[in-house]
Amino acid sequence: MVAGEVLTIHVGQAGCQIGDAFWEQMCAEHGVDRNGDRAADAAIGDAHEDEGFPQFFTEAKGKAKARALFVDTESDVIDRLRVRADHELQTCEARCRNIYLPGNMIAGQESSGGVFFKGDGPNRNLLYGVDHRLQGMLEGCDKIGGVVITCAFGSGTGSGLTAAILDSLEVMLDGMAAAVPIYTVPVLVGHPETETVGNINEILALQSLTSSRLRILATPLYNSGLRQMCTQSLGQKAVTHEDMNRIVAQLMSSVTAPMRFRGPLRPGLDELEAGLVRGKRKLVMANYAPLSTPQTAKTEHMTLSDTMSRLGNDNTSLSTPLSRGERVPQATQEEDDNPIGVAYMYRGNIVPKQVADALALWDTRMANHGRTKYTIGLTYEPPVVPYDSPVGTAPHTACKLENSNRLQHILGTSLHCFDLLWAKQAFIHHFCGAGISSHCLAEARSSLGELIHAYKDNE
Repeated sequence: MVAGEVLTIHVGQAGCQIGDAFWEQMCAEHGVDRNGDRAADAAIGDAHEDEGFPQFFTEAKGKAKARALFVDTESDVIDRLRVRADHELQTCEARCRNIYLPGNMIAGQESSGGVFFKGDGPNRNLLYGVDHRLQGMLEGCDKIGGVVITCAFGSGTGSGLTAAILDSLEVMLDGMAAAVPIYTVPVLVGHPETETVGNINEILALQSLTSSRLRILATPLYNSGLRQMCTQSLGQKAVTHEDMNRIVAQLMSSVTAPMRFRGPLRPGLDELEAGLVRGKRKLVMANYAPLSTPQTAKTEHMTLSDTMSRLGNDNTSLSTPLSRGERVPQATQEEDDNPIGVAYMYRGNIVPKQVADALALWDTRMANHGRTKYTIGLTYEPPVVPYDSPVGTAPHTACKLENSNRLQHILGTSLHCFDLLWAKQAFIHHFCGAGISSHCLAEARSSLGELIHAYKDNE
């Protein structure tokens, strides 16, 4: 594991709400209450064992503060995160409010209007404020261990402002750009049969992500897949965005757990990026298991083999878009499931021999047997969930990150939707009016085509 501070950047409405759920999860795991005090009954028994605390938290006047930057082009979400009213203490957006530094919560003056953010108009000074705070956060670190970004590529702010922040990070990191890993969690348009302005935002954001010189590892998630997981695994009929955000927070917690807690296998973000990314293939699929209700978790006794079996099931995938409630056909999945890199992150009551036995059995089932590169994380710290979470506490959890050529089909849906919009010239005038020419859109379309072609080749 590479020691170093990890900064988190949460962009746009969805990115800020996911970020708030993530920090709620972090506070529960590190025993930090909503006022920034370390609780006496912290999840970690001894403070010296909580090695990950200074990586993600800093201290100000004896209070724990998140190494987080929240930014949006409008103030609604940021204001809810700042709120101090007692009657809102029970909302997710207010529970962790006092761990955020006020100066790291930046709001613009006008919404992006759903169109790729270009940093002009009333929000032309927004980027200057973001760059200033980001530079200060970087200078406040002894050693940068990585950057985590949450956003929604289908939104104008989440796509355009994230692209601008990535450009700024390239300049700020300068000689360290090739050494600092950037873990990005973008939410993409959920229904591939629906063509919206969000599909065009996605194309532009993906071009920025794949062409960046930064060491980027991205796990694209889909609202429709998250909603389906809430419905199937948690039995919820009325799924809220807060429920979906907490599932994303569980995934992000699992990915970073080996960095934060003691265990025999502790890869950092740099090792994950090195094991999973190949050239432009910076996007990887994500699975998480087990996911069950608090009532089911009390009676369900799952072995590691059961968990591994669920990870191999597409029902646990957070990176598969759903069309009319159905997933990618199973035959297509089996034919194309040929990963060049897989990372398993385990936590809880699991020993290394169990992991080795399970992986040995699993590797023999893969078409790419012998050529797949594995990255394994294992920490003994059991998973923790916030007190009112719809997710039950399991004795162990696992997540899988996979660089598979199955992503060619998933990205192909975005390309197909863009082509339909382009043929009708639908919404194109909105982007031209925002300063994005037809030539730029054509280049972005070509870039996505090249990315899809890269996922067809496993060499």
